[in-house]
Amino acid sequence: MSDEATVKNFIEGSEVALIYFGDSESDELYKAYKTVAMGIEGLAFGHVFGHESIRKAHDAKAHSVVLFKKFDEKRNDYAGSTSVNELKEFVNSHSFATVMKFDDRAIEKIF
Repeated sequence: MSDEATVKNFIEGSEVALIYFGDSESDELYKAYKTVAMGIEGLAFGHVFGHESIRKAHDAKAHSVVLFKKFDEKRNDYAGSTSVNELKEFVNSHSFATVMKFDDRAIEKIF
């Protein structure tokens, strides 16, 4: 994503939206992020390369993953390593509401 309006629409248009803020596809954390994104359905994954003004507008650190959501605390910032497993656990633990409707996604989480 290369402009603030696109990022804003991306966040507002999703129940859960994850955004990687970094420099390029060669960033180690981005590689882990991309692997996790390809393995999880039903969540919106996007990225912003460069564009420091967009990163600052969302109070995100360089080389970071931010999970935006429309429930609970509204936002979680990933503070772990470049481990695919750690990042996947972060996504799984923060992408469900504390109180959720019983749907197909909830069934997968519960059972």
